[in-house]
Amino acid sequence: ADDDVTLDATGNAVVVHPEGETTVASLNLRDSINLTGGSLTVIGDFSMPAGRYISASGDGTTLVADSVSSINGVSVYLSASAKVTLNGIESVTNSTGGNNTDMVWQVTDNGSQLSLPDLLKVTNGTNYSDDVRITATSGGRIDLPALLELNDPNSGDGRLRSIQVKSEHEGSVVSMPSLNRV
Repeated sequence: ADDDVTLDATGNAVVVHPEGETTVASLNLRDSINLTGGSLTVIGDFSMPAGRYISASGDGTTLVADSVSSINGVSVYLSASAKVTLNGIESVTNSTGGNNTDMVWQVTDNGSQLSLPDLLKVTNGTNYSDDVRITATSGGRIDLPALLELNDPNSGDGRLRSIQVKSEHEGSVVSMPSLNRV
């Protein structure tokens, strides 16, 4: 739990966490991460660059980050009862910097849950065909209890840009009880 970890492989690598319980002081990921089992707890700073993703699947698979500093432009894909909680982050922007970029938060299957309890604002990118997609399907759940605003800026190239929020199939939930500005 005292380790400060930076993972930066060559190219577009994917860090795989297949099993066990791991706790680190901080985690600076420069690559995507695929959690297929076990738990990963980050008690300090957690950050990832735009264009990367967090993928988690499997019952008992968890990621808890207590102090997220940046996940701008990071996609999250959860399935098969995986749970991810990202604490501390108040604002996220789809900021990959190019055209046709998507920031996707997709939670699939009963028991799968994404929680960003401190998130206040989600902002789309300003380039052509930038999209933010927040989707719960097949019983998945996304909890954004503090979210006040979904913002598609009035600047840049607005053609084909969108912010999409979907809850598909019985038992699926996207919870945004504080949302007051779209």
